[in-house]
Amino acid sequence: MVTSTEARSRGQNFKGLLRAVGNMKGPEAMERVIAATTGDLNHGLRYGSLVSGGWYPVAWYRELHEALARALGSNDELAKELGVRVCVEDFTGIYKVVASMLSPETIFGQARRLMSFYFQGGTVENLKLSKGEAVLLWQGWEGFNATLWADVLGGSLGVLVVAGAENPTFNIVMGGRADSAKVEFRWGPRHKAG
Repeated sequence: MVTSTEARSRGQNFKGLLRAVGNMKGPEAMERVIAATTGDLNHGLRYGSLVSGGWYPVAWYRELHEALARALGSNDELAKELGVRVCVEDFTGIYKVVASMLSPETIFGQARRLMSFYFQGGTVENLKLSKGEAVLLWQGWEGFNATLWADVLGGSLGVLVVAGAENPTFNIVMGGRADSAKVEFRWGPRHKAG
């Protein structure tokens, strides 16, 4: 069920997730995922009415992840891995200019703006930022569940990688199952080529 206060997902999320599934598991897997969707989402994916720049109910993106689980037996770990891949592709492709200006520290200074590339609906607050460490608080993301947080946090790791962070990790310290999450991120410095 979609509510008027539920978060919204950009069409790029759907397309990027399906592209990543196709790249990782093959085009047949991507087709099985699409076939496992229903209603308006299925119609939008099959006939192209779901567009990259459009905004759609986050319930549809949640349904796409549920279809992924039904079709491929996926779990939150795969959602995280796909999130990493999608953001690495985005930030070395369509958002390449943005990525060229990022360091791991600037990512967290721009967390609200970066989140707005993909989702609308809640807030993102930077609670702590220091060299190699940050703490973010997401609130008001109605319609999110553990799988969507895995996707979003995987995407955060992907952006960190593009910005040169070494071995980025995260730890959910609060929430991460519904509309909010408090997350600690850690990463090592970029290694200089010698």
